Amino acid sequence: MTRDWYERAGVRTGPRRRPGAGLRDELDAGRLYFPPDLVPYHDHPLVQALPARRRDELLARHLFHYLTFTAHFETRVVNRATERIAGGRGGVETGTDVRLDAYRIYCDEGYHSLYSLDVVDQISTATGIAPLPYAFDPFLRRLDATGARAFPESPVLAQLLQVVVFETLITGILSDIPPDDRVLTVVRDIVRDHARDEGWHHAFFSRFFRELWAQQSAADRARIARCAPARHVEGAACRSLAMPGAVESDDGPAAFGLKLINAATSNPGHGHERAGGVAFLFDPETARPRVLAEAGWLSAARTAAYTVVSLTHLGPRRWDAMTLVGCGTLARAHIDLAARAFPGLARLHLHDLAPPRAEALADRDRDPPTIPPPPAPASARG
Repeated sequence: MTRDWYERAGVRTGPRRRPGAGLRDELDAGRLYFPPDLVPYHDHPLVQALPARRRDELLARHLFHYLTFTAHFETRVVNRATERIAGGRGGVETGTDVRLDAYRIYCDEGYHSLYSLDVVDQISTATGIAPLPYAFDPFLRRLDATGARAFPESPVLAQLLQVVVFETLITGILSDIPPDDRVLTVVRDIVRDHARDEGWHHAFFSRFFRELWAQQSAADRARIARCAPARHVEGAACRSLAMPGAVESDDGPAAFGLKLINAATSNPGHGHERAGGVAFLFDPETARPRVLAEAGWLSAARTAAYTVVSLTHLGPRRWDAMTLVGCGTLARAHIDLAARAFPGLARLHLHDLAPPRAEALADRDRDPPTIPPPPAPASARG
């Protein structure tokens, strides 16, 4: 970071982004303030029933909300921890090079706040759409309360860890908006500028975490490990869960098992299921594994079965449509099982933050769905 910052950082070399006279032309041509698929309420029937002008205003105010949150977050969350690193007040011994990089990041984050508010002001002035009042304090109180619960005696450590997590997780907004040519140019430009700087910040905080970790006690490392998400080489959050269980029986031996299931948030982007793993059943006398099964398939089938049983006993007597939020493995399992359990099911309403996933599921289920057979046991496959 030291080598390139003076020549490449946005605060040093980036232009001031202006919507200019072309803003009205872009809006008249149908460009959007913000991607509708990143606005959770946009597809709600009440929102869709509004006039087009009102829906546009909602997208503009969602943009204002995002940029205003960014302006507060960068200065009041990221920079309060970054300043501690830069000033040598974070409880982590670092070299001068680390402190200098932290000061550079401090400048970057202030600049991100500056141009976020600047674009809100420019677009609001040009369109006459006023931003609504925004209160950041409730979010900050919840964040600090979470840190206090995890590290009641180490508030500074909690702040450092929160920023390590935030700065090493790249949000969908930073990656999805720049290539989306439906969106106003000025919005795509500032998000692209932000993402470029955050790539460098990711590298800095990944290295800083290694130094922080090396200087913690065994007890603090255990607490950190319980709180901080694991990451793989691409920086995506990962987790591994081992869930043992047992079922007692009055008329036979007890059943003992274990589900081991891992996940990475980057998997869907690579065409893989987010989570997968294996399930074991153990011999109750010898404790040796007797069954090895695909845990992802079992989990999806169990979750869908729970929904179908609940609908059967607690749901409405007549219904013909189902709405699914998220169009991955669980959605497919729900459709397949519900189609068999409820022959009157005629319509599906699908939503996913990644529209291509919803479209792919819709294409799959234009004909009546059927439940595929479970995968063959490992022993049957040789």
